[in-house]
Amino acid sequence: MNSRVLFPVTLLAVVWFCSFRSIAQDQARARPAGGEETRPSDLYALKQKASAGDAKAESSLAWSYMNGVGVSQDYQEAAVWCRKAAAQGSADAEFALGYLYEQGKGVQRDYRQAVTYYTAAAQQGHSAAANNLGSMYAHGQGVRKNLVEAVRWYRAAADRGEVSAQCNLASLYFRGRGVARDYSQAAMWFITPERE
Repeated sequence: MNSRVLFPVTLLAVVWFCSFRSIAQDQARARPAGGEETRPSDLYALKQKASAGDAKAESSLAWSYMNGVGVSQDYQEAAVWCRKAAAQGSADAEFALGYLYEQGKGVQRDYRQAVTYYTAAAQQGHSAAANNLGSMYAHGQGVRKNLVEAVRWYRAAADRGEVSAQCNLASLYFRGRGVARDYSQAAMWFITPERE
């Protein structure tokens, strides 16, 4: 097999691997601590803490409503609890609220609001928010399209081990979008091991 064919085939295999590694990472993040179902008594205690203004409990309750864990899935209720926790500076809640606005789940789709919340979370070091913010810049959603900013946010997330951001960054280097085309950088980011 000549090198012109070998490189694209190898690159496709790396992209495939990154995609499956990213899915596994997302599934691991989506499980509650311990991987257990929420018991009614735990949910009652969580609601009590959230009602008392505990930001971590508010964020956890929002997560429960977003994912239907222990309660019926209800994006509007998730948005209510996300707003409360985000008002107290919870990066997880800011990220979740950005996601709800980007997807139009439980709230009117509003890319500008999504960018606002992703930015707040990313500035606190939330790697998934930084990746999503990079995507908003890459596609011009809620902000003017700016590949240099996309690279900056993807890089911030990739440096923290966010697999999706590593693949996104590698793709930009491979295609020469927002950065100079650099196959060695693309290959490095495609195969970077998780840093968690």
